[in-house]
Amino acid sequence: MNQEIVDQHGVPGGDEGRVRRPPRRRATRSQMRGLVLGVASLLVAGCLGVPVREGRGRSVGPGVEEANVEAVSFGFVPNQIRVRAGREVRLRVRNTSFVEHNFTLLSPDGKVVKEVDIEGGGAAVVSFRAPSAGRYTIYCDRFLHRKMGMEGFIEVR
Repeated sequence: MNQEIVDQHGVPGGDEGRVRRPPRRRATRSQMRGLVLGVASLLVAGCLGVPVREGRGRSVGPGVEEANVEAVSFGFVPNQIRVRAGREVRLRVRNTSFVEHNFTLLSPDGKVVKEVDIEGGGAAVVSFRAPSAGRYTIYCDRFLHRKMGMEGFIEVR
């Protein structure tokens, strides 16, 4: 039996008119290694969370400590601040993002101490007295901002 070669439209004639596909390339071993390492680093970065950026309150008068804080897209810089107990703490919070953020401060027992909304490009001063040692939590209460890393701590010593 004689079989004739036809193209994709059923027209006889060898290779003419056939759709030729380029040969399939397989990834090299080093390309695969790079891909695996890239995915692994992204997974590790996601598991480690937001990097710690520490700051300290500086004395600006008798019994007053002050620190500057930037509210950036999904983070505070610094996101860990140390101050001394028994002092008034003044945080100058500047929103360098174009979206509105919020600065919520929780006492060590979880009660809201201060809550301030800050427009994009705006600023606010958040003052509170830190009577005793403990860890105060700061975060943005906007939808998913805290989950995306917009939180931190004020360590009162």
